[in-house]
Amino acid sequence: MKLGLKNKVALVLASSKGLGLACAKGFYKEGANVVICSRSIENLSQAKEEIESLKPNKIENKVFPIIVDLSNKTQIQNLVEKTLEEFGRIDILVHNAGGPPAAPIEKITNEDWEKSINLNLLSFVYISNIVLPVMKRQNYGKIIAITSVTVKQPINNLVLSNTTRLGIVGFAKTLANEYATQNILVNVVCPGP
Repeated sequence: MKLGLKNKVALVLASSKGLGLACAKGFYKEGANVVICSRSIENLSQAKEEIESLKPNKIENKVFPIIVDLSNKTQIQNLVEKTLEEFGRIDILVHNAGGPPAAPIEKITNEDWEKSINLNLLSFVYISNIVLPVMKRQNYGKIIAITSVTVKQPINNLVLSNTTRLGIVGFAKTLANEYATQNILVNVVCPGP
């Protein structure tokens, strides 16, 4: 498939496993330079090797791994700065973060709420606010937020996911409306059954 991604820069969050890794592989196979990140150096190293094994013919793209905790604003800022130092641009941002734990509402603590909001919703807000000025200067950008089927219909015992992921959708729709005229496309993907 030809998606016109040769030499584009894709920053894919939480990309050492699962959907994030699948996205990173897809971008890489299409010729994009891919920035991957994870909290785990072991998972990140393994993901880098796995992605590079898919090396497209005659394309000089690369995989650039960075360790980051998406619940930490300073580390998010550092992630973007390192990406810009390495490539000078960010064309695609894929926001992906692990799902919060499942539990009945009465078992969820205030700390659980704060962790979930920080990891899922606020990490998207923070990184978008850092990346948007870059995309505006480029007059080009694509932001993709991976959420969950829970945004369509809440699922029992997933109140943290049900709540935070709807916040992501609201923020993404607002970005889409406000930045469309600047050639910045914002979409949400809702995987699930």
